[in-house]
Amino acid sequence: MEIKAITVYDKSRLIRFNHFMSLHKRAFWIFMAVATLGIMGYYTYFTLTYGFYAKMLAACSLILVLDVACVILHIIMPYFTVKKSRSLDARVEYTFFDEALSIHAESKYEEENSKTKYSVIKKAVRRGGELYLILESNQAFLVDISALSSNDVCAIKEILSRHMDEKKIKW
Repeated sequence: MEIKAITVYDKSRLIRFNHFMSLHKRAFWIFMAVATLGIMGYYTYFTLTYGFYAKMLAACSLILVLDVACVILHIIMPYFTVKKSRSLDARVEYTFFDEALSIHAESKYEEENSKTKYSVIKKAVRRGGELYLILESNQAFLVDISALSSNDVCAIKEILSRHMDEKKIKW
């Protein structure tokens, strides 16, 4: 059995995926929040106990600048950088077979054919009409499943379930 899905990597799809990957790094965001709150709490305690200290205020200000810079880099910058992506406007045809995933990609820069075994996929996440097949922390396949029938979508989930741990599939 084979199931074909054609995906065009347009600007909005790439930005949605970038936001998903950025927000998916929960440990990073939790660490940033806890560290910032802890340092600001210590600054407040220090100021109330010992009085104002300019160097402590400068250090806390730098931490806030770092927090804002991280938000800008992860959430806002993709709107500006995606138009330079080599993947922009690429047309990718995914063919799901029982044992492997076949990919045919065409863009203005290159044309590529490849086969990927399902065991290489670390995580599969469905978000609305899109399926993200995550290979590495910075590499994934974006599959548009919105045009597929519900039977085809269920068949893709079944194929992935046979080759991946159920915990790695977020449907």
